[in-house]
Amino acid sequence: MAREMYSLSPVYFHTICSVLCFLSATISRHHIYVANTARLFYGISTPILWAMIADVADYSEWKNNRRATAIIFSAMMVGLKIGLSVGSALVASIIGHYGYISSGGAQLVTQPETVATGAKMLVSVFPAIPFLLACGLLLFYSINKKMEIQIETALKAKKIDPDTCYNADIIVTYLLFPIPYSLLTINY
Repeated sequence: MAREMYSLSPVYFHTICSVLCFLSATISRHHIYVANTARLFYGISTPILWAMIADVADYSEWKNNRRATAIIFSAMMVGLKIGLSVGSALVASIIGHYGYISSGGAQLVTQPETVATGAKMLVSVFPAIPFLLACGLLLFYSINKKMEIQIETALKAKKIDPDTCYNADIIVTYLLFPIPYSLLTINY
């Protein structure tokens, strides 16, 4: 659980800093420093997410007796791409809701005051909502260090050692199609 708690702390820090930037009346140079520091801490937690996905792949193999790493990582990538697409569409929709006027590239347009509020919300409060939701969901992540060691030990025990153990599928395949035994010893 230490990895998960380490992963949560930068996200909480980033969320709190984002909300504080919104609550201030003006944005000064100090707010920008705090926001960038928060983003630095959030960026540190990104590799932990990918390590957690690998743990989920091991957990899946442990529970289902079948390796599904590619499916798990590809599902993560599909979710990431959908999230980026929906997030981009939401940004355009939200800023439009606050009254943004497109100039079409031909002339300068003075934006209404509400656009400044919308932009401030887009970089503070609106990102804080999914971050807090993700932190809440992460509390239900049950793979801790003890379980990780248990999974690793069980998966190592399941590996086939060709010198001491013979798999029935390998023997039947060898009898039907006589090919060198070294080509049949595949780790399942």
